[in-house]
Amino acid sequence: MEGTPIKNSEYVVQSSLNRVKGQTAEIPRVEQIAIEWMTEVVRGTTPFPCMKVAHLKVNSLMQAALPADYMRYSKIALNYGGRLITLGLDVNMNIPTTMQATNFEQVNNDEASTNQGVFFINHTWRGTYYPALFALGGGFNQAYYRIDPTNTFIQLSNGIDGSDVVLEYLSTGIDVNSQTLVPPYYLEPMRNYIIWQLAEFEPQKYPVNPQNRERIYTESMAEAAMAQGNTIDEILDAYYSAPGLKLR
Repeated sequence: MEGTPIKNSEYVVQSSLNRVKGQTAEIPRVEQIAIEWMTEVVRGTTPFPCMKVAHLKVNSLMQAALPADYMRYSKIALNYGGRLITLGLDVNMNIPTTMQATNFEQVNNDEASTNQGVFFINHTWRGTYYPALFALGGGFNQAYYRIDPTNTFIQLSNGIDGSDVVLEYLSTGIDVNSQTLVPPYYLEPMRNYIIWQLAEFEPQKYPVNPQNRERIYTESMAEAAMAQGNTIDEILDAYYSAPGLKLR
């Protein structure tokens, strides 16, 4: 699995629907199936980090509190005069191929720079959905910042208190959503689980033998266990739990 591109839950959901010729209108419901699988079936056996976006308020000390699930950032932008301008971009971070990270040279806050910038991932913040939030430029020479992970805040300068900071970051995965990252060895089990559940509860719409889909799913989970390097007892338990196999 080395070198396999990182995928998120949204990708697996769309891939599963594509295999059974499902409709895009079903994505929200199928995403819920995926979330149930990650939270109820495999939660605790592996971490599920995800990409998230937070809108942070800068206080009078010119500090913005980091989210509780913050690990590291990928983009930071400041709302300056009604426009988002990037403060920095972590280009060394490995993120899903569906999420673009582009580095730009330092630019000034002028009209010539308005065609350069980056997009934040789709997200919802306090009831508002942001499908494509854009930030200008690749740096802002009117302010600087540093992240203090010990005291969990971003320290800014140059009298910008009261402004908003938009932070795109890698979350520890406290919660699970469509941007949750799925380890490569769980891509196929997750896809198989979704197809099995669709066949189980909507046989007319998805005329796939649910018994066969359950077996395929169970076998793929056994392969995932082997890929993780689990103990031989755990591998045998997973393998012989597949329908039709008996421990002798």
